[in-house]
Amino acid sequence: MQTIFEPITDKKIKEINKEGWYWAQGSEVMANYGDTDTFTFCMCRNNQEAKKVAKAINLIEHLEDN
Repeated sequence: MQTIFEPITDKKIKEINKEGWYWAQGSEVMANYGDTDTFTFCMCRNNQEAKKVAKAINLIEHLEDN
């Protein structure tokens, strides 16, 4: 079975996350869609969890857009 997705390397994940609209700030996942409005997207239990949520959203958005 062939997939339409290319393998995503650790380097590519870092690049996607750096360019993504979501990031962790303490236990909050923050977002900015390229304008002047930065907002709290959601609250997590801790920073580690917030980083995972932000990374996951950035990856999903990247996959949907490409």
